[in-house]
Amino acid sequence: MINTLNTTFLTNDKVYSERGESQINSLKASYLTVRMFSELGKLDAIPSWEIVQFIKNYRDLNGGFSGDIYSVYSVVKTLTFLSPTHTSSKLVTYRLLTYVTLILTLVSLGFLFVIRGKVQKIKQTALERKAQTDRLTGLHNREFLEQRYVNYQSGKAHIALLLLDVDHFKSINDNYGHLAGDEVLIELAKLLSDNIRKTDTLARWGGEEFAVLCPATDPEHANIFAEKLRSMVASHSFSKPETITCSIGLSCSHHNEPLKSLFARADKALYESKNSGRNKVTYL
Repeated sequence: MINTLNTTFLTNDKVYSERGESQINSLKASYLTVRMFSELGKLDAIPSWEIVQFIKNYRDLNGGFSGDIYSVYSVVKTLTFLSPTHTSSKLVTYRLLTYVTLILTLVSLGFLFVIRGKVQKIKQTALERKAQTDRLTGLHNREFLEQRYVNYQSGKAHIALLLLDVDHFKSINDNYGHLAGDEVLIELAKLLSDNIRKTDTLARWGGEEFAVLCPATDPEHANIFAEKLRSMVASHSFSKPETITCSIGLSCSHHNEPLKSLFARADKALYESKNSGRNKVTYL
């Protein structure tokens, strides 16, 4: 068997090939052959020095071994098998450099997987944020507010819901154009954002309607806050038209009340504010 391997697979350079009678040197074939000879206890029957010299040609500019992970593995294992027959300082150095290269390769792969995971997480977070953001105003949307209400329900305190609707918004679009109407909504969104508490959640509910969710707010303080917002909007100077007003419907949740029923009362209160002259706050 020893003679067959050396006769059939040994090249003129005294390195082993993958196919019989081939003169194409193969690092992986050399590793497999050396391994077989080692298991047979016949390492002295192979041209080990020529194989070591062949392996040296795989060194990179830093003196280590790079390339695909299988080639690096072949180098490491081949040198390991040959170490009993070649214990020179150079061979030891090559082995150390190869081990270091293999370790660095594995560490780099691990680092890349970690970075990739973080990038994917950032992308996912960005997509979720985009899905919960109103494109025109940059405020949270209805979906986000609904989720926030569920989070607020963990406490037993009142949760106030304000529904704010721009009065005569259709006439603004008709008289000044839809771009002017959009600008009114953008300005109003910023005005409201700058004048709510950090714990409150402001969202564009739809069209010209906005919603403010106020945790730990009883009816008395919710009324005061809603009146403050109404008055502030009425006195603010907008771009075009300069003056607008808003109607507000207000309601406070009962213990463990679903948002659907809380919204129904606030929406009914908003309807009453509209029907009783607009620019008003109604609590139900």
